[in-house]
Amino acid sequence: MKTAMILTTMLVGTISWAQNGADEAAIRDILKEEVTAWNNGDANAYSRHFAEDGTFTNLLGMFFQGREAFRERHEQIFHGAYRGSTKQSDIVSLRFVRPDVAIVESLQTVSGFQKLLPGTSADAKGRLRTRLLQVLVKDGGEWKIAAYHNVALLIAFAHGYASCSAMLAPTQVLSMLKSTPIILPWLMRTRLLTSVGSGSLSGQTNIMRISAFDLWPSTVGTNAA
Repeated sequence: MKTAMILTTMLVGTISWAQNGADEAAIRDILKEEVTAWNNGDANAYSRHFAEDGTFTNLLGMFFQGREAFRERHEQIFHGAYRGSTKQSDIVSLRFVRPDVAIVESLQTVSGFQKLLPGTSADAKGRLRTRLLQVLVKDGGEWKIAAYHNVALLIAFAHGYASCSAMLAPTQVLSMLKSTPIILPWLMRTRLLTSVGSGSLSGQTNIMRISAFDLWPSTVGTNAA
C-alpha cells in the first residue's frame, strides 16, 4: 500500500511537470510570434493571442480593453511611428501563479523606428527600451493574453547607469541627471534635482518603476504601444 502511494505521488508529479513544461513552451512560442509579427508590421498577427476582453496599457499610460482596440492601436503605430521597426524581446521572468495563469515580464528593445513618441527617449544606440508585463490565461486549452502593460524605461538605464533591477541612492540620481540634461523635461528635472539636492529623498530610491505617463502627463496621445 505504501509503495503504491509513493508511486502514485511520483506519477502525479511527473504529469504535472510535463504539463507545466508544455505550457511554458506554448507561452514562449506566443512571445516569439509577437516578435515576428511586430517585425513584419502585422497588427492582425500581433493581436492573434490577445484575449477578446483583454486589457492594454500603452507607453503613455492610456488604457484600452478588447482585442480590436489592441489591434487598432498596433495597426496605427505599424503605419506610423514604428513603421519598419525591429523588436527584440528578452524574458526576465515567466512564472505560473496557477496552472492556468502565467505572468511574463520581459525587456523590449525597439530599433529602426520613424520617430520617438512624446515622453520617450532612445538610448545611446538609438533604441527604445521598455519593460512589458503580460498576464496569460489558459482558456479552452489555449493561452490568451489577458493583460498587456508596457512601461518605458528611463534613458539613464539604457545608457548603462544601472541594471534592470538596480537601486540608486539619491546622490547617484543627482549625478545621473546632471550628466544627462535631456533625460526629462526641464520642469520635472528641476523638481528631481531640487528634491535630491535638498536631501528629501532618504535611503535608496528605485526610479526604474516611473513610467512615461507619470513623467509626461501632458503629452498623452494614442500613437503608442
